[in-house]
Amino acid sequence: AWLPDAVAARGLWARRSRFSRGALSVLVAEVFLPALCNTIHDKDPV
Repeated sequence: AWLPDAVAARGLWARRSRFSRGALSVLVAEVFLPALCNTIHDKDPV
């Protein structure tokens, strides 16, 4: 479990993507946090 206890929960999911162009490459790791998604979804539009 590499996430802090405050955000670790069942139902989390993550993905890694690697992008390359010639000699350059970058690895992107994304973790989707339900609490953050719910907060964004429930917020009134500006």
